[in-house]
Amino acid sequence: MITPEIVGPLIAAAFTLMIYSFFYRENKAYRFAEHVFIGLAVAHGTVISSKYVWDVALSPLVTKGEAFWILPILVGLLYTFFFSKKYFWIYRIPISIVVGTGVGIGMAGLVRSQFIDQIVQTIAPVNPKADIWSSGSHPINALLIAVGTLGTLFFFIFTREQKGLLLYASQIGRWTMMIAFGAAFGFTVMARMSLLIGRMQFLLDPKGIAWYLIPVALVVLAVVAFAERSKGTKKS
Repeated sequence: MITPEIVGPLIAAAFTLMIYSFFYRENKAYRFAEHVFIGLAVAHGTVISSKYVWDVALSPLVTKGEAFWILPILVGLLYTFFFSKKYFWIYRIPISIVVGTGVGIGMAGLVRSQFIDQIVQTIAPVNPKADIWSSGSHPINALLIAVGTLGTLFFFIFTREQKGLLLYASQIGRWTMMIAFGAAFGFTVMARMSLLIGRMQFLLDPKGIAWYLIPVALVVLAVVAFAERSKGTKKS
């Protein structure tokens, strides 16, 4: 009997294999899965955004008479002027409001997390009893933070020729940044690998039904490759 418990994993496995078919080459199956994903994402985002606008602005305006929601609703309606060549300049008004607000909020968070907190961690009091693996107040960690921060700052001094002590300090800063960039890239790769491992566990789970599609996908891929090769041979 066909049930959602059977159809759901089969559809998920089919789309996963369609996306992975890109490892062979770009093909119609990959483009189909890509277009379906983008379409579903846009539709889901539209529904969520519409519900958010209704719950936050329209519903209080209609049911509770909160008239101050009229202003943001009117500003949001200015987005529709994107489709007008004559009044396209009006579309820039909500864009400027959203971008300006976003930049302001983002800068506040960046200043807090990457400037103030960095200074606090650099000048934080040392605690010899702190855990070396989890606390920045341990003497070794505090020394590394201070040396790395100062070295990175010296690396960006371009008003003087970097020689002598300034050269050594800038080299420490360069190595500090390389270590930080490498760690960030490693975390990114590790996150992507965890997603791949999760998909592989889903496809190869012997207790599930998704792995039934793997032989089918391999046969289809072999047939397509043979057909393309035969077509190329005939043309030549």
